[in-house]
Amino acid sequence: METVRLDREIHHTTAPNGVVVLSERVAHVRSAAVGVWVRTASVHEPRPKMGVSHLLEHMVFKGTERRTAQQIALELEARGGSLDAYTSRDSTAFQARVLDADLPRAVDVLTDLVRRPALRDQDLSLERNVVLEEISTVEDTPDDLVFELLASTLWPEHSYGYSILGTRDTVGALSADDLKRLHGQAYFPGKRTRGCWRSWGSNGGSRGTGEGGRGKGPRLPSRPFRPLSAGALRATPATPRRRIS
Repeated sequence: METVRLDREIHHTTAPNGVVVLSERVAHVRSAAVGVWVRTASVHEPRPKMGVSHLLEHMVFKGTERRTAQQIALELEARGGSLDAYTSRDSTAFQARVLDADLPRAVDVLTDLVRRPALRDQDLSLERNVVLEEISTVEDTPDDLVFELLASTLWPEHSYGYSILGTRDTVGALSADDLKRLHGQAYFPGKRTRGCWRSWGSNGGSRGTGEGGRGKGPRLPSRPFRPLSAGALRATPATPRRRIS
């Protein structure tokens, strides 16, 4: 485990399995924000698969090996927390905001989403229709559509010009096998960054976040936060569910 101090309260840790963890202490709060950023998104897609990263981001919320879609929705929100996700051109992000005491629960939910999504055929048609509705909404919203047109004009032959949502044709042609293939190729530890923003306990100690091994849940050491693989990023303003940028 290698930890480097970047600033007074910010640390960068690289775990042996390749996961990068960024952590920041904010002493005056009793909340925590934690997220997982996967370094794959629309810029990494071939044109015929345009929109596959965004559709995968939707599909992980339909259930995992351990949780149903309803359990995912209620696990944190029932305790006053929130769970969000979005796809950008360069990365796909999954984020949670909770009371500091619920940080281990948030890490467990996020790890479950990212590592063990069910990606069932029977869920795909419903979620595909949701994405097709999003495409129609963007087309009917000038201040969203203008960014789509700008990107395609600036990069007509490059994947930066692709629509994050995809097109009706590409999204309509995507299969569950396409989603499983992308997940297997891109959602591995070396392409993930974990972030955690939170306070310390009154005794200067805290519990951090780590990656479990060989399919196990996340490891949550009880030793002090400072030397941990406990990552964290500066808290960002709340974003709508599955925001597109």
